[in-house]
Amino acid sequence: EDADMAVAARTVAESCYGNSGQDCKAGERVLVLNEAYDEFVQQIEANTRDWRVGDPLKPDTRIGPLVEESIASDADRLVSDAVERGAKVRTGGGRATERQVFRQICNIRLQSLSISLPTC
Repeated sequence: EDADMAVAARTVAESCYGNSGQDCKAGERVLVLNEAYDEFVQQIEANTRDWRVGDPLKPDTRIGPLVEESIASDADRLVSDAVERGAKVRTGGGRATERQVFRQICNIRLQSLSISLPTC
């Protein structure tokens, strides 16, 4: 209840999306009090809105590619399934390019469960 929401959101975003989420210690689930949820999601969006998806060797890139097409396809299926079950896509939701294994950051909410897919 007394958490610094900006710090918490920045920490969660970096934990979940760092290394495109392809890290065994990447965040997967975040528990947020119902009364803090909307502010928390707004802070996550504010923290990630300007993150550039692209070539990890470029200094302005914040999110690089997934390691292979099958992983990107799995992420596509997870997003589609969540949307079919009532999730609302808050940001991203599709591949950043057609030919590359990139996905935009996709923050979705399914009922009272928020799913953040670090799928770039």
